[in-house]
Amino acid sequence: MAGCDNRRREFLDACGKAGFVPAIAYTSDEIIVQQALVAAGIGVTAMPGLALRTHRAPGIRASVVPGRPGEPTHA
Repeated sequence: MAGCDNRRREFLDACGKAGFVPAIAYTSDEIIVQQALVAAGIGVTAMPGLALRTHRAPGIRASVVPGRPGEPTHA
């Protein structure tokens, strides 16, 4: 799942560095929608740490994406 243009680009770059191209079936700028789909087990996404501190749905597991300067991105 990809969000805004900047996060989508960062997400695609991180996936490319990991050696794969994700199949993006849905996009949303809404962190609550993104987290609900992840918590339901039907999606993955990347978002800034601030978004997780603002709202974190039950069942969300997050890891810091290495190599990103500034605000940590979580996936």
